[in-house]
Amino acid sequence: MQLSYNGTGNVVIEGVEAVCHLYTNKEEGGVLLKLDVQGALVSELTFPRTLEQLYVELSNGYRVILLNCTRVAGSHSDISSGITTFTFEAKYQVTGFGSREEFENKFDSVYFYTLGLLDWGGVYAYGIDEEYKVFSKEREDKNIYEDEEVVVSYGVLGNFLPVHESELARDIIELKQESYFKIEFKESTSLNNFFDLFKKIKRLSEFTALKAVHPNRIEAYSDSNFDMYGEHKEIRKINVLSSMINKAVPSNYNGIERLVTIRLEELVKNGSFNKYISKYGLFEPIIELYLEMLHNKDISNVRLFLNIIEALETYHSRFKANTINDFNVRVQKLSKGMSDHNKELLKDFLLGKSKNKKQSFIYLKNRLADLILADNKVFFDIGKIKRMEFPDVISSTRNYYIHYDESIKGRARILSENEVSIYNRVLLVILEFHLYSELGFISESDLMEKLYQRWGNVSTLLSVEDAFTYKYDEL
Repeated sequence: MQLSYNGTGNVVIEGVEAVCHLYTNKEEGGVLLKLDVQGALVSELTFPRTLEQLYVELSNGYRVILLNCTRVAGSHSDISSGITTFTFEAKYQVTGFGSREEFENKFDSVYFYTLGLLDWGGVYAYGIDEEYKVFSKEREDKNIYEDEEVVVSYGVLGNFLPVHESELARDIIELKQESYFKIEFKESTSLNNFFDLFKKIKRLSEFTALKAVHPNRIEAYSDSNFDMYGEHKEIRKINVLSSMINKAVPSNYNGIERLVTIRLEELVKNGSFNKYISKYGLFEPIIELYLEMLHNKDISNVRLFLNIIEALETYHSRFKANTINDFNVRVQKLSKGMSDHNKELLKDFLLGKSKNKKQSFIYLKNRLADLILADNKVFFDIGKIKRMEFPDVISSTRNYYIHYDESIKGRARILSENEVSIYNRVLLVILEFHLYSELGFISESDLMEKLYQRWGNVSTLLSVEDAFTYKYDEL
């Protein structure tokens, strides 16, 4: 990350005077502070490893408060100049505050402005009337999550339409919109709490919108930070610079806009944010694995395959069965009320040959079988692989690409890299079906329709592959 030099000032920390040099990147949110202390061999213990809050005033009059500063490198001594330099990275830089003495790292609300979410959010700053004229809509926040401590809402802010003839005397008149997430705590709290919650909201937004989400600017407000204009109290806008900021407009997974088939309105209707945040500890590693795929535009088909399998395995262990005892109980529950013949078929599918052995843990193929069964709620399109064979083919393929043991090919069918690229879509549908079910999507038919719109139907994809093979490879 390239940092720009903002200026020089003087600070006193732990009774030690230092010349400070401030560097920032406002496009990507980086904040770095270098402290120069007189002395060629100053002790590493001169400054603590962390600084909770530091007021910095530069010689050019620029004032900032740095929060949650951390030492990022050891000290550097310059013998010739007799100066030792210490480097700190700030988690947050705030500007726009009033008195430094009255400033406190406690806020009532924070706005995280983002780009690229308008289609997903379904809220716009403008409308078009019956005469096809553009008009500005009244600004309205949509509540998406609330508990006893906090309210989170979503809205859109747009610039003003021209209101004076002089504004029309421009070659280009642009209308710009920004989505925002407003987080409002019922009792003022530190920035860390706002950012921790936003990270959770951000990840669910990325998972459903299929694009990276970054705030392009952040504003914080506190009732204790204000100006008076006569009898009117105006709350100050505090600008926050954070490493979470990125002003680039995000792109969709592989740049395909049509993949956005799950939108904010459905998440709100299904209570998805409440379900997700209440079980965030369970969801977190699964969503992280999913987002690694989303953010990595250069990921190979095999690496994507391994990511999805790991996410499926993690999901099953956290939401379905963690131990073999849990799994045996689950099998018994699923087979309840079945005929003896159907019970045997179910156990053959879920447990395979191991059902007659003393199994000490759950194999990947057992987990995959359970997930493809999906409590008998849906029937996944798995292409040309037989249903009973699917778990073994996928687990054997995973083992092959991890261990690269050629002998595995002699014992089981292994998908080629080209086949993996196609069956990745099947696995994504299975993974997303289960995750969205946990998020409150109870209409299986509607959900499956959306997922196939998103990732395609594997049987159709294979038919197209066969057609190309027949026409061009077998002539």
